[in-house]
Amino acid sequence: MNFYCRGVFVSWSCRELTVLLCARVVTGSFDKTVRMWSSDGMLVHRLKGFVSPVSGLCYVSRCRVLWTAGGTPDAYLFEPKTGENV
Repeated sequence: MNFYCRGVFVSWSCRELTVLLCARVVTGSFDKTVRMWSSDGMLVHRLKGFVSPVSGLCYVSRCRVLWTAGGTPDAYLFEPKTGENV
């Protein structure tokens, strides 16, 4: 399933989530990682530490933060340019 949410492209399947940001593509997967890709397809960041498959991705453009979910009731917040946990 593909859709736009507040100007951000989101793709979802039973195995992977994908969010398209301005200069990045972000994927979350059953391998318990989030990956950020450049617009030319190069891996920029690989975010680990999820205890189960990544089940949610949300980019909040107002504060430029990527919210992720996977295996806990808490969200993990990342800065997309650096990949740092905020």
